[in-house]
Amino acid sequence: MSSSYYYLNSYQKRGKMGISRKAFEDIATLAANSLQGVSVNKRSPSFFNLTSPVRAIFRKDGRVEIQIEVSLKKDSPVHDICLKIQEAIANAISMMVETVPVSIAVHVTKFR
Repeated sequence: MSSSYYYLNSYQKRGKMGISRKAFEDIATLAANSLQGVSVNKRSPSFFNLTSPVRAIFRKDGRVEIQIEVSLKKDSPVHDICLKIQEAIANAISMMVETVPVSIAVHVTKFR
């Protein structure tokens, strides 16, 4: 989808309600940062840097894909922590927003 909003189902047909890409990114950031030993990477201060550590991509099939780059504490069980990050983000989205089909890709970029 080229839109900047994910439009929710309007069961009463009284208008449209959309959630912005930035809202999905903020929800994912808050959920990941709430876990112990996890921090979402900071955006690098480069002027020409077009990438963000958290990206929400709206797919044509109606799915929202969230890609998030995190750093973990040394000696953390990576697989378990990544599953917890995915669960926390999915729970936060379903709690704050109507049920939205979502896929979450966690990229561990460094250990601290």
